[in-house]
Amino acid sequence: MEYTILSLIAVALSFYYALFIVKLDSKLLVVTCFISVLFQLLFDNYMTSLGLWIFDYSFTLGIMVPIIPIENLLFGISLAAATVASWEALKK
Repeated sequence: MEYTILSLIAVALSFYYALFIVKLDSKLLVVTCFISVLFQLLFDNYMTSLGLWIFDYSFTLGIMVPIIPIENLLFGISLAAATVASWEALKK
């Protein structure tokens, strides 16, 4: 459950940063999140299936997409949102 709480906090903070501090266009944020999820579904599931990455499932909700915890997707979304927002902020 700890991963869940941390992932939700990370998503909330990165979206707040992107939308209200950097004032990132919401369409760009949606596209960024979509691309992040797409690549995570491919790459993270592959690495997990090979046994290169493991998760302590006692700290998750138990919802798998398909074999990685949903929290891993949330973390990736927050990382992508914060990265794109920071990039846009540095361009200004």
